[in-house]
Amino acid sequence: MMRTARLTRRGFLRLAVALPLVVLAVAAVVRGAAGEATASMVRTMVAYAGVAVWGWRISSSLPPADGLTRLWYGPPLYVTLSLAVLGGMAVMQEQGVAALSAQWRLLLLRSVVQLGVGYAYLGLIRWGFDALAAPSDVTDETRLAS
Repeated sequence: MMRTARLTRRGFLRLAVALPLVVLAVAAVVRGAAGEATASMVRTMVAYAGVAVWGWRISSSLPPADGLTRLWYGPPLYVTLSLAVLGGMAVMQEQGVAALSAQWRLLLLRSVVQLGVGYAYLGLIRWGFDALAAPSDVTDETRLAS
């Protein structure tokens, strides 16, 4: 009898946490090769890398159901890290608070969009997580009988 590998709930959470970072890295490579890599992409990768480390640790140290519950803190954490990285880069480039305060509406809109996308992604993760817990329609006895 052939044994197939089955994705566990913990493995699914780890994959879900790492996937956006992989996608961002691929996008950076593609845009960098085209000469279009931007500071915004770097900020996004740095901020999400912090969230990914936190999410990986959560998914490794807690039971899967508790880990999923804690991951709902991820989008606000991402927005906070993103704004902190943006502020840090503005200070390093000597633009300071004046440049950021002039664009507060844009930053607020960006934060709301990031929260919406983050929570939508977590809803998708929740759907996949629940699908992994659902009992299979086909049992081993059914497979053996056919």
